[in-house]
Amino acid sequence: MTEYAHDAPNNQWQRFCLMVRKAGLVAHSCSHSHWQIKGGTRCALVNCWPNTKRGFRYQGISMKDHAVQTGSVDDAIRLAGPPPPYVAAPWEDSTEEIPQAIRGADLPVGLIRRFWRWLW
Repeated sequence: MTEYAHDAPNNQWQRFCLMVRKAGLVAHSCSHSHWQIKGGTRCALVNCWPNTKRGFRYQGISMKDHAVQTGSVDDAIRLAGPPPPYVAAPWEDSTEEIPQAIRGADLPVGLIRRFWRWLW
């Protein structure tokens, strides 16, 4: 979460962040008049404009017609959907060692170093 909202009134940005965090999503401030909700399952990114002539406006990136809709923060959160379920990596909670391919032990560093010396 971005801890600041540029020139936005703090109480409005803080309320927005609190509502988004309670839903389990991530709030991001692009500028004082453009905020984003990230991490939903229905819509990964929802753009929000809090201070327009028509009020709070939002747009889901995955919407087919890319329509900008007027509504509330709750509507934008509902559009984003719930956060994805947490899936642990297979080695995260196990006592097994991390596979060598993931650690990068199989990389031919010596060969690359020798080839570089040959070129130099």
